[in-house]
Amino acid sequence: MPPHYELSGLHIESTQELETLSPCGEPPRELPRLRFELAVGSRHKPERWIHQRTAPGCTAPWVSVARIGANTLLRYHGLADFLLASKCTTISCWLEPSCNAATMEHLLADHVIPQLWHLRGQPSFHGSAVALTEAGDVAAFLGDSGAGKSTLAASLAEPFGLVSDDCLVLRVEPSSVRAFPSYPASRLNDDSAVALRAAPSPPLWARLDPVASTAATGSKARHAQRSPSAHLSLRALYVVTAGAELPMIVPVTRRDAVVELARHLHRLDPNDRVRLANELDLLVQLVCRVHVAKLLLPHRFDALAEVQRAVRADFEATVAASAVL
Repeated sequence: MPPHYELSGLHIESTQELETLSPCGEPPRELPRLRFELAVGSRHKPERWIHQRTAPGCTAPWVSVARIGANTLLRYHGLADFLLASKCTTISCWLEPSCNAATMEHLLADHVIPQLWHLRGQPSFHGSAVALTEAGDVAAFLGDSGAGKSTLAASLAEPFGLVSDDCLVLRVEPSSVRAFPSYPASRLNDDSAVALRAAPSPPLWARLDPVASTAATGSKARHAQRSPSAHLSLRALYVVTAGAELPMIVPVTRRDAVVELARHLHRLDPNDRVRLANELDLLVQLVCRVHVAKLLLPHRFDALAEVQRAVRADFEATVAASAVL
């Protein structure tokens, strides 16, 4: 029987074991099913690319997007091709010789799955999230690369668990905004990993692993894992900006919140008007249900404890206020 996994709100049946994830049993019926397979044979040769992105500081494309009939091809140059079937039920992968299993799994979980959700009409965020209560109340941190969201989330991940590091999938339900966990690991720069391990009360990570990817270097912190089927409720979204002298949490209006959150959505094709309309609908629902604030934080590790206290105090006040309503 092929291994099964739960990841970012999906139930995945894979033709091979995925070491990053923990196998699961029969999934809840509410989760969409996805088949992942390693393909053999020649790669596709698109006539043209409809969209390309470059990595920071580079001029050559990092990822290119093409249509192959009704399917969507994502080419991560020098690493792998991923073909997303038209109905978003299958992902086929062709590996380059230089791409190892760890890198392939990183691409699948942090880059391809978010684009699959975009194709399904369900936007997801590039952000880190943690559960801050035993009941599964979640705080999420959005921000540009290097702003400190992964470091902050990693420092807050115990004792209740990391929810996501790169792909935050949300679903608006009648009584809450549900957050779906990805895998229990966060990617950290080397200086962040060293600083967190040297803190007066360092996180009790099971281990630190090198990140096996040409797209990122550093360490991978493995955390306690929430049950993938646990019901996690998003209570607060913090848009992280580094460079302040002291940590500050500044509430924003709903209109400004929509603008801020839109900057941190995963998008496959930024010119797809139908899916852009879906994004706007999700954002409007979110800002009406969830506390959104700017988190201004110092870009130095000796201020981390003060930032943690500020976040916890604001989050606890948010949860307490919602319980009164």
